[in-house]
Amino acid sequence: MMNRIGTSLVISLALFNPIARSQSTTAEPFLVEPNRPIAYLTIDHVGFGALEGKERKQRVWFRFQNNCRLPIDLHVVGAPTDASDDKLTVMYQLVKPVLAGVEITQDGHHPERKRVTLPPDTMSEIGSATTVLPGEGVLFSVPTAHFSPEWEMHIPFWFRLPQGKGPRDENVWGGEPQMFLSYAFWDLPTSVQSMLKSKTQSNGKF
Repeated sequence: MMNRIGTSLVISLALFNPIARSQSTTAEPFLVEPNRPIAYLTIDHVGFGALEGKERKQRVWFRFQNNCRLPIDLHVVGAPTDASDDKLTVMYQLVKPVLAGVEITQDGHHPERKRVTLPPDTMSEIGSATTVLPGEGVLFSVPTAHFSPEWEMHIPFWFRLPQGKGPRDENVWGGEPQMFLSYAFWDLPTSVQSMLKSKTQSNGKF
């Protein structure tokens, strides 16, 4: 009888002790694969896309990988597919990176630099969203002409959080975090970099 009472008392104290509870349970890690960022790109293949006008342009197919325990939403046009026929366009923006160590003149301007014209990106107010579940990915492609050492690609994304049961508090409306995945020419595998360099140098572009 005393043994049963003693055992019950120990269990009850453990249930009401937060330190004991934290030691008895192991939290699931936030990252699906350790030592990788919450989201990243992997290259699936390089090839020619669907017919554009009178020609098929060369493209790089990426897989946007969700490496965290929360669903991630992407701005897209089209429907998700594992085919390689460009049925899904993930929206991204091409931006010129801020160059570290560039001297600024007294009038606040950079020294004279060559003017760079960015190709049109895929950002648009018309589109929808696709959800990438934890540990999963979505396939999309980018024209090889959209890669250059002069700029980088930013892919906006956000977490799909559980919806609250009540109305949203007006005091905390707006001001939400903005996230994007940054991918530059130098992030491409060296074999793809060499291929693009030889192609663009023959055209005299970069």
